[in-house]
Amino acid sequence: MAAAQPFNPRSPTMRRIMREAKELTDSPSADYTAAPLDSDIFEWHFTIRGPPNSAFSEGMYHGRIVLPAQYPLRPPNFRFTTPSGRFEVNREICLSISGFHEETWQPAWGIRTALVALRSFMETSADGQVGGIDASDSVKRSMAAASPSFRCATCRKTNAEIMSECEAAAAKHSGSSTPLVEVPSELKLAFKDELTSGKKPITDQEKEDADEEARYHLRMFKHNLRPLRLAMHMKIKRAMLLQIRYNDTCNNISSTTFGKSSRSNSSNKNNTNNLQLLMARRELKDSPNPIYKTSDSLSSQ
Repeated sequence: MAAAQPFNPRSPTMRRIMREAKELTDSPSADYTAAPLDSDIFEWHFTIRGPPNSAFSEGMYHGRIVLPAQYPLRPPNFRFTTPSGRFEVNREICLSISGFHEETWQPAWGIRTALVALRSFMETSADGQVGGIDASDSVKRSMAAASPSFRCATCRKTNAEIMSECEAAAAKHSGSSTPLVEVPSELKLAFKDELTSGKKPITDQEKEDADEEARYHLRMFKHNLRPLRLAMHMKIKRAMLLQIRYNDTCNNISSTTFGKSSRSNSSNKNNTNNLQLLMARRELKDSPNPIYKTSDSLSSQ
């Protein structure tokens, strides 16, 4: 593995990152905080309070920001490490301020703007976006109540400890004015366009699935499983669900074709069933976990 290339502290990117880090330290907010790691200035850890008057209002949420080498010409990427019921854990999220939508990013925006936007976006619906979850308000509130006790393995502090330090720093600098940052209108419009671009409204079944996934995130973190471990568990669970769906498809095919006397009708049904079976097999083979395989792949070994 090649050694990391030394960065030039005089480069525009480095000067920008260091200036933003200093600005956040000199003008802290009681609602959010962020700082680069000592070992990697391009990776930041942040903690934000949930937006007020919402299901997240009692919550504290930790996450990671990864800055590209071309920052601020290119947008950062975001991952939450605290379960919230709104964003998946340890997965890059698709927002107008993230690397998924470089066309909406503006170099004038920075980490502080991104944190304010993240808090605002928590109240919106995911509507099937990458890294988004649409859990019910009751699940979001239960996660918010549990969130202060979550500890970051890198920062070695709980969310409550981080926000307590953040509040103390903000009180200490109460004489100085913390910049008042609002979500830029361009971001609001871009995010609204994403949500209304022909996406179907969420169904009751999808809502139940989102609640189940959100609760699973919470259970894993209560057992002190790290995000990477959690990601592995989620892959296995999705593969198991695909296996169940595949088995159900096979059972449906058997029940619909059994006892049919008409050859023409049976032929048409078999064609439809074969197509359904093929789609189920393809979906199962594309499962993220290789230990779950179709009967065909097992019989060929």
